[in-house]
Amino acid sequence: MHRPGDSPPPRRYWFWMIALLAGGSGLGSSGAWAAAEPSPTPKALEVQPEDLQRARALVQQLGSDSYTQREQAQAELAKMGRLARTALQEALAAHPSPEVRQRCASLLPAAIEDDIKARLEVFLADTAGRYQHQLPAWDQFRAVVCDEWRWCGWTLGRRADLEPAARKLYADMLRSPANRQLLFLWDDSHGSLRSALAERRLELINRRNAPGVIINSQLVSMPRCSPGLVDWLTVLFLDYLHPTPPGGRSSLAATMMNSPVRDALRQNDAIGEAVRHLTLAWAVNQRDPQELYYLVLNADNLGFPAWTVPLAQRLLRHPAAPVGYKLQAFNRLLQQPHPRLLPLLESLFRDETVVANMTIIRTVNGQQLRENILVQMRDAALAAALQICQISPTDYGFIDRLPQQQKTAFVQSRFYFPDDKVRQQAFARWQRERPQPPPSP
Repeated sequence: MHRPGDSPPPRRYWFWMIALLAGGSGLGSSGAWAAAEPSPTPKALEVQPEDLQRARALVQQLGSDSYTQREQAQAELAKMGRLARTALQEALAAHPSPEVRQRCASLLPAAIEDDIKARLEVFLADTAGRYQHQLPAWDQFRAVVCDEWRWCGWTLGRRADLEPAARKLYADMLRSPANRQLLFLWDDSHGSLRSALAERRLELINRRNAPGVIINSQLVSMPRCSPGLVDWLTVLFLDYLHPTPPGGRSSLAATMMNSPVRDALRQNDAIGEAVRHLTLAWAVNQRDPQELYYLVLNADNLGFPAWTVPLAQRLLRHPAAPVGYKLQAFNRLLQQPHPRLLPLLESLFRDETVVANMTIIRTVNGQQLRENILVQMRDAALAAALQICQISPTDYGFIDRLPQQQKTAFVQSRFYFPDDKVRQQAFARWQRERPQPPPSP
């Protein structure tokens, strides 16, 4: 039994579960645990010596010369449920009889399912959170969902009012065999989490989109089977713990717009707040420009509009973000221009990325000349900074393509420099004068 303050269970504790839970059929079996009233202490899960001794004797009976005795022993071991797990594991690893090992292998998944069910019942009975439970990544899940405050490894506090919601969501996640297999990989100690998480993400997206299959050279639509809330939360949580490298994947932020996560984010209850905490933690932890892009687009609809600015700032500064992503972030920021954006805009004064390529027709000595104009990110940033300071960009040498539309919303291609010399003079002037916005009334 692990109580608060004890060392956490070793990571290799979960290895046998990872190997044997594939193909689990859910937590429907009751086993030997169903008759007992759930206790909040994990000590109640300890297998008594007499039960272990009986299970080992039945395992030996699996190798009897009598077929009837072998079948009887297998039936009795099945009834023991979780109490037989240790004896089954021991025989599977070391018994010399192939038939005994095969019978143990067939019995062990149900025993593990029964053990997980029992652990969940004890976990849910411990409503005060007094005990340490050997459940994968529960401490990490509670920390993010309950907004835990930590300092130098010490827990200083957490939102106790959200703990019941956190426990319910976590238990629902662990009840699903597919989600449970991912959770057992949470520490990635064997290096298999990334590929398993990518496969699960693709599976959820395909289930949501209900793709068709080819049968007799014809596309046949499959019935839609939308993933549930805890399916998405499991992927979000593990992607928060171990962010997936950018590239080559579908966006979770885009997918969430048509998933139960969006509906949960709008709930005004403890479950809704718990989901918001997890989703926001995942969003803030993102480094993938594609995810940042869709988060900037959908921040309002996902329930955290206050994070639009910091997410857009991160996207603008991302070295691998495509130009289109940066422009979206740039325009999103300038929908509400504010003096607090000046440091960000100044940080873009060295960004020579071309954001607009235009052909301008100019009249010179009575002749119309077509001229190609390139607007760089730093040009758009300087024009925006000047407007925030209530200075006309034309005072710094910009040419305004829309001089008659003074109140038009900011467009990155509206102002441009006629040549590079004017550009250099404009940035040098800004450095000399460092304009400041007028004080707020």
